[in-house]
Amino acid sequence: MNEMGRPKTVYLDLPPRMGARTLKRGRIRYYYTGIPGKKIPLGSDLNEARLKWAKLENGEDDTSKFLAISERWKKSDEFKGLAFRTQKSYAEHLANLQEAFKAFTLGDIQPVDVRQYLDRRSKKVAANREISLLSAIFNWARERGLTRGANPCLGVKRNKERPRRRYVTDKEYDDALSKAPAFLQDTMDLALLTGQRISDVLKMTRQDMQDGSLSVVQDKTGAKVRIRIEGDLKVVLERILARPRPVPSMFLIADARGQKVSYWAINYAFTKLGVDWQFRDLRAKMVTDEDDLRTAQKRAGHMSERTTAEVYRRVKGDEVGPLKRGN
Repeated sequence: MNEMGRPKTVYLDLPPRMGARTLKRGRIRYYYTGIPGKKIPLGSDLNEARLKWAKLENGEDDTSKFLAISERWKKSDEFKGLAFRTQKSYAEHLANLQEAFKAFTLGDIQPVDVRQYLDRRSKKVAANREISLLSAIFNWARERGLTRGANPCLGVKRNKERPRRRYVTDKEYDDALSKAPAFLQDTMDLALLTGQRISDVLKMTRQDMQDGSLSVVQDKTGAKVRIRIEGDLKVVLERILARPRPVPSMFLIADARGQKVSYWAINYAFTKLGVDWQFRDLRAKMVTDEDDLRTAQKRAGHMSERTTAEVYRRVKGDEVGPLKRGN
């Protein structure tokens, strides 16, 4: 008789670094403990668990590891077809995922592992983006027969996020514009008047100005938008084209030498303004300041008016009348 409690005879024949746990209904789950701080699930079938254990012990079957599969995804056309900034962001997310799941095969990752990842990460919003990427990679792998397991991210509640509610007033915008260098002024005005993201503004060229419209294909969604060149937009474009440069540039946003301006140069110059709002708030300002919801939706490239309306409510809130009391 074991003095410390009931003898665990069911676990006595397990190989080294293989553990087991009995669930409430008597079902046994096996796991691998050969990596410090990790418990890799091996399933509930003892024979299959032994096979998985042997592969882990011998360092075999690396091709089924999340690390290997995620690297295959990174070399795929799906990843290469993303915008440069999106690739950079995904690469940063992937590095964190690979560190956390490097010892796991894709099929070994369970919803509980996803939940624990979300709980452990100090940057909660970043954790949400990383799990969304994990889900996308899992779906990509399933479509190619690299795993048969169910997507472990489905049904796992993400960390709570607070939607951004910052509204940039006309005065705040004009004050920032007055302190900005010429190339940043051009970028800010085009971003506000067209409602496009920085990446889409920076790739605008003279060739995009045809038949009285400025054409944009959004990097993020692929949405195609044509904005009529009139009013304030016409004034801004004429100012941009009239700027003296030693070398003519095909890009609308260029520095004093006529060279294309990078996203990082815009970000650095904007940060130096010292304002307490973000460049991306200009897109919300465009949507909020536009009187016609349908026009704002088309200009922003949103799929539905509902998305656009949510920006109105989030930034300024719903407008209602006061209570009318009886006489």
